[in-house]
Amino acid sequence: MTTEANFIITLLYKILIKRLSFWTFQRSKSLRLDAENRYGGKIIEKANAKSNVLDNEIRSLSYYKEVGNNSLGINKMMQSNLRTRQLGNAHILNGISFNMLNSRRLNEANKLTRNTQHRTIVTDVKHRQPGMDEPFPKEWNSIKWNDIGTAVYQKQNELVKLVGKHGSHNLMVKRLQIRCCKSLTFRLWAVYKTLLNKGSSTPGIDGLLLITDSDKLNMVELLRRMLIDADKKKFKKIPVRRVMIPKANGKLRPLGIPSMRDRCLQQLVALVLEPLVEMSSDSHSFGFRKYRNAKNAVASVRTIIQSGLENKWVFDADIKSFFDEIDHTWLLQHIPLNQTLKFITSNWLSSGAILKEEEKVSYIETSSGTPQGGIISPILANFVLNGLEKVVIDSIKSITGGKDFRKNIYKDGKRTKMLSFKVKIIRYADDFVIIATSRRIIEKFIKPAIIEFLKERGLRLSEEKTKIFSLMNGQELNFLGYTFKYRKNWDLKYSFFKDRIGKSGIALYPNKQKVKEVIRKLKEIYQKNSNSSAYELISILNPIIRGWSSYFNMGESSTYRGYIRYALYLYTWKWAYRKHPKWGKKYIAKTYFLNKGTIYSRNKRNKWVFEGMTRNISRYSDKEEGKSRLLLDPNTVVKTVTARTYNIPDKLLGIHAYHQNVSELIKFQLKANFLSLGKDQGIKGNLIKKQNGLCAICGKSLLHYPDGTNMIRPNYEIDHIVPISLKGSKQSINNMRLLHLWCHKVVTLSRYEENK
Repeated sequence: MTTEANFIITLLYKILIKRLSFWTFQRSKSLRLDAENRYGGKIIEKANAKSNVLDNEIRSLSYYKEVGNNSLGINKMMQSNLRTRQLGNAHILNGISFNMLNSRRLNEANKLTRNTQHRTIVTDVKHRQPGMDEPFPKEWNSIKWNDIGTAVYQKQNELVKLVGKHGSHNLMVKRLQIRCCKSLTFRLWAVYKTLLNKGSSTPGIDGLLLITDSDKLNMVELLRRMLIDADKKKFKKIPVRRVMIPKANGKLRPLGIPSMRDRCLQQLVALVLEPLVEMSSDSHSFGFRKYRNAKNAVASVRTIIQSGLENKWVFDADIKSFFDEIDHTWLLQHIPLNQTLKFITSNWLSSGAILKEEEKVSYIETSSGTPQGGIISPILANFVLNGLEKVVIDSIKSITGGKDFRKNIYKDGKRTKMLSFKVKIIRYADDFVIIATSRRIIEKFIKPAIIEFLKERGLRLSEEKTKIFSLMNGQELNFLGYTFKYRKNWDLKYSFFKDRIGKSGIALYPNKQKVKEVIRKLKEIYQKNSNSSAYELISILNPIIRGWSSYFNMGESSTYRGYIRYALYLYTWKWAYRKHPKWGKKYIAKTYFLNKGTIYSRNKRNKWVFEGMTRNISRYSDKEEGKSRLLLDPNTVVKTVTARTYNIPDKLLGIHAYHQNVSELIKFQLKANFLSLGKDQGIKGNLIKKQNGLCAICGKSLLHYPDGTNMIRPNYEIDHIVPISLKGSKQSINNMRLLHLWCHKVVTLSRYEENK
């Protein structure tokens, strides 16, 4: 071949290479822009500026293990809006880096996400599609959340009424669901409630959080875009971050932490699914429901066991790996959701999980179950088990004819005897107890019906933990942290059951393991805060003491709260000795215990109270020496009440959170809470009791959000009726009132306008 021919071939080869390179660059750019438009919109300029530095770098898998999947949630690099591009086993899906172990998912990730950018918030509210009727808020803090929550609750009630007329699977119901989800009101409320959860500061597999106000508003807009993508079947999965949480028995429980994007979207879907699940809930179902709680379930068991003279048999059931074995096929076939929302739910259920164990990162398929930790998981759990109560009652209709009693006629035809066939089932999430008057009824009729009911949903009973027994035979029933124990004769040593000394009875008291757990927790706090001030230590201890004592205040629990009080006394002295090894007992007592100016000494109740001081002046006191804080007494922080105080009457059991008579159920719960209030409630506690738990401005519950959800943390503040700036009293409770945060903001602004 001549030299000229070689030159021509070489030239053509170079031209071809350049053409291929240009085509590859354009194809890569097209894929990147398409991914950005569909999964996040415009990237903020600041992120672009920072990410250009690393645009052409290849991140290794070792970098991902070290930074990208930090199990502690401390991921500074991922929070810096860096643009990353990874090859090999580490890929990016919707701006989320994770280890793809499945070849099919690997190919899909390569096609869709090559050269995508990592970002904190993947949309920009400035570039919204035209035609939106609702004005988008300019500032997060300017939103009136009381109005938003009320509007959401009204729409949920409309949804419930429509279901009552046409059924939960009617086309009109599903259309209303998707309209609600796409509305600005529902999207704002979904993001707001997600940020109120305790886990809002824990990142998912992406390591991203909603910190700034612009991030929160961008997420509201991103929810709308994701719903539009889901209409076109373009919604993409993001695996959950799996963390193993230790249980009380020493075993580990898998906890799934979704990405912030999925958490907000789950909350949005929950707003339209929860009312439908609530409508179909069993009357004795108390778990994860508005205006119902675990104490109601314990009180119901206590009341049923005590009623009547006949022997009670208990079917203490345990579902094996409940949250891990729910059948996805059954769930998706029966769940009352719009097709778009059902498609999103299907993606959540099968998204998989990323587990990091030391240096090993693994991908886990989720072909069944729903992850514990997801916002929507408790609602799905209730939906799966709804109808269990009817199955139990129907299982014995063949022998009862639908009645609680049956006549037994003797051979002579004269004497008759009424045989009781009362059966009650009390359920809290996946924990349920069945109480009947016969072991044979449970074994022959009830248990087979339950097994069949669970099998249809992919579930089964745990043979090791499921028990059938009678309390009269000396066995104990442990349910939701409480213990039920029967004795024919109670001795004097059981001082917690004084009114039954020498008589038979069933005692209700905290499980001993729960008492040991809280004492161990308090001990660890003392040890970890050996260098803290008394004021700081008490600030950590008091919420734990109040929370534990408030839950374990039914039945004969005062003695066990006394054990905790004694443990606190001992640990406080040890803490003081370690902190001041050269001090004597008298000086320690004078410094921390014998403060004669406290309310305890004035009322002659108990002067041996641990007190902490700080130099910060209290807003609610005229004293200039600073604020003081007293360690709560577990025995006096709440009152001990009978279980009947929390037992919901039969006439209220059929009322759900969206019932027209729900106000009656709210009044019952508030009354039970007020009866439990002790002497050490502080200013806010006393004001709640004085105002009957209602806001002084809007008249709505201070303990619930406008849509009826229990408040996870207080969202109310003290307002001085006559402002301090106008010489109003700081410490007089008559000059104080409790207001919602949003109501307080309105009052403050109106005062500012008046004094302008």
